Amino acid sequence: MTDFVDIKAASLEELDEVKALREQIFVKEEGVPYDAEFDGNELGAVHLLARVDGEPVGTMRIRGFGDFVKFERACVIQKFRKTNVASLLMDTAAKYCAVMGYRKASWLCEEALVSRWQKMGAYVNKEIKPSVQHGVKLITMRYDLPEVKQKININTNPEILNKKAGYWFDEPIFGRFELVTKAQKQRFEALSRRVKLLKNRNEKQVDDWHPPLKDWRPPLKAQPKTR
Repeated sequence: MTDFVDIKAASLEELDEVKALREQIFVKEEGVPYDAEFDGNELGAVHLLARVDGEPVGTMRIRGFGDFVKFERACVIQKFRKTNVASLLMDTAAKYCAVMGYRKASWLCEEALVSRWQKMGAYVNKEIKPSVQHGVKLITMRYDLPEVKQKININTNPEILNKKAGYWFDEPIFGRFELVTKAQKQRFEALSRRVKLLKNRNEKQVDDWHPPLKDWRPPLKAQPKTR
């Protein structure tokens, strides 16, 4: 298995792969009715597609509404759920939408996953009551999209707008990212905590040190005895 994840906006030809992922995960694994999963909003959305070694492993749907975007239908196949693929999809979607000029994002997540997304900077939208869909309680999350140096606006040059989505400026949004497993992340976090602990311990030792008193004098040398 490679150590990288490739993420891009799915082309028209790749929508069949997006559909196959969601049908496998949502319809077959989770029992969501087919007509509810494929609700007629597919062609009015951007679909992110993640691949590992060329194999489709995850996807996410993005739809724009006025001054915010909604992240939907995010899923990852079973053998990559203990990796950072889901986080990479979210990060890429956030950057893509920020460059598009959006400032806020919203999505629904299972109640058990709220704390996970809160650690990434999202927060619960308390203006919207939890809902139940297909027997699952869902919480509406909000997220402030990152600041970016360059973004699309009404005055953007048409030559830039005509470029392939995600490749408008010098730094492309889509590309290859490092694949990290949950076990690797835990080891890294444990190492980071240990480094921080040692750093704090050393700083505390420095803080406990005090300079000598001003009137301190070195001990007098023993004088030779005289008769």
